[in-house]
Amino acid sequence: MEQTNLQPIWDAVAKIPNGKVASYGQIAEMAGMKGEAQFVGRSLSNVPKRLNLPWHRVIRGDGSIAFPEDSLIAKEQAQRLIDEGITVINNKVPMQVFQWTREETGSQFQLEL
Repeated sequence: MEQTNLQPIWDAVAKIPNGKVASYGQIAEMAGMKGEAQFVGRSLSNVPKRLNLPWHRVIRGDGSIAFPEDSLIAKEQAQRLIDEGITVINNKVPMQVFQWTREETGSQFQLEL
């Protein structure tokens, strides 16, 4: 994966505000990669730590955390969401309450690599 291909994904993830979540498919669409939700998921595993992206705010379209429920990474993601005031029940977030929409922010934030 080239960083230039990942930049639009990282930019979209960076825009997700505190207390909101977005689906992998939603991020793919925002990045101009409609239908590439799995690519978004894979790309988030390659984010340089120095970017400090809110990767934990990206979940499945049904609101579930993509990692196995008993895994350390799923527990970390759930705790980060809870710390932001997001409800997580049985490894799932109620999307109708916490899903972010573009209308909620007008920022045109772009990461510098």
